[in-house]
Amino acid sequence: MTIHVVRPGETLGSIAAHYGVDPVQLGAANDVPAAGALAVGQTLVVRFPRQVHAVRPGETLSSIAAAYGTDTRALWQNNWALGGGDALTAGQRLVVSYFDEKIGAAAFNGYAYPFIDPRLLEAQLPYLTYMAPFTYGIDAQGGAFAPGRRGHGHCRPVPRHPAGDAPVHPDGVRPV
Repeated sequence: MTIHVVRPGETLGSIAAHYGVDPVQLGAANDVPAAGALAVGQTLVVRFPRQVHAVRPGETLSSIAAAYGTDTRALWQNNWALGGGDALTAGQRLVVSYFDEKIGAAAFNGYAYPFIDPRLLEAQLPYLTYMAPFTYGIDAQGGAFAPGRRGHGHCRPVPRHPAGDAPVHPDGVRPV
């Protein structure tokens, strides 16, 4: 893996050619707009595929994962353009694995309000190790608040407890 800083006159195609990678995959991995617009100074992560699969008619993400001895989560992680979904088209190229050397294990935590858009949540879940509902907010003064119902734009204040005390509860009762 390498980080490339875009210079004047460079295009997604010229950068991909310089590193010998597929411009479509380079753009998808870096969330470059379909038109390929780049800004001078923008950074791109360039990864080098070890194994690539061309999707054939009738194949599914699960069948491809099984054929390579991996799982769908790994395919999602290697192919951001899938967005956590399983829609494939014949001829589409999927990265099965990269040459990147693993330097250790990592866990990624996510937090979401209970009223998160389900499509956004579904798109992010493949990239997380843990997901927890976030049921309290913090105001500018450092106080906790319980979010109101979705779309109502109001919050219920939560009674404050002395610093270092038990966790904050919406009813103001501390656990015994």
